[in-house]
Amino acid sequence: MHFAQSSRDEVETPSERCSATSGVAPTGDIGPDTIKALQRHVSVSQSGVWGKETTRGMQRRLNANTF
Repeated sequence: MHFAQSSRDEVETPSERCSATSGVAPTGDIGPDTIKALQRHVSVSQSGVWGKETTRGMQRRLNANTF
């Protein structure tokens, strides 16, 4: 597995990279902020609550190989 180098000359972890691109801190919990970030990524309304629209949006992106 290859990780990008950060400015502090340390290996950037996947959670650091995800946090940098999504704006969500890596806490290990899936809360409203994480769900909103996912909803933004799959182009559905951002309620912070996982529902059918979120699942369908995620499935569309997965089927299109653009997740």
